[in-house]
Amino acid sequence: MKYYNVHILTKGRRHSILLKAQDKKDAIRKAKSTSGGIVVRAEETSPPIEESLKEFKEELLTRLRRSRIRRRDLIGIVRQLAVMTNAGIPIHDALTEIANSTTNRRIRDILSDLAENINAGVSFSQALERYRSELGSLSVTMIRLGEQTGDMAHALFTLASILERIDENVRKFKKAIRYPLITLAAMAVAFTILITFVVPKF
Repeated sequence: MKYYNVHILTKGRRHSILLKAQDKKDAIRKAKSTSGGIVVRAEETSPPIEESLKEFKEELLTRLRRSRIRRRDLIGIVRQLAVMTNAGIPIHDALTEIANSTTNRRIRDILSDLAENINAGVSFSQALERYRSELGSLSVTMIRLGEQTGDMAHALFTLASILERIDENVRKFKKAIRYPLITLAAMAVAFTILITFVVPKF
């Protein structure tokens, strides 16, 4: 949708209105239907500041909502699902129970939507496809494997274990590079001080 500044002549008086339309013809049509006057001209213009801010806010919120769920949170969800499924609780009921118990709004929304889709006849893996960016491709693959083998609990336990190993390795890696990074930063600061204050200027 674009914005158009439409100039209209009504009872000998000329005025303009700002309209949101698909194209110039659509803007003229809307102007005629709302004002009843004669359209002099219509020209495309930039959106109002408040509208630009609104669109930016909506886009930002959408991106935040689609940001990947923290690995530790995902591990907790998968582990709970595995335990509940292993106890004979249907996936739909398990998802609903976890959704109702979490304080994380995004996680609650995702789990509730998954439960609704499953209740509507969609498979668990198909429902997960919509949230691949948040939950990861590994989650979708393992759930599909669980459906194919008929042992969802085992697939969920395996997924939780894999995610835990990944999380542990990431933590170890971050810890391992922390000291070298601090050392490099200290060397950079020392070099800057040396060049700036110690080395005589010629």
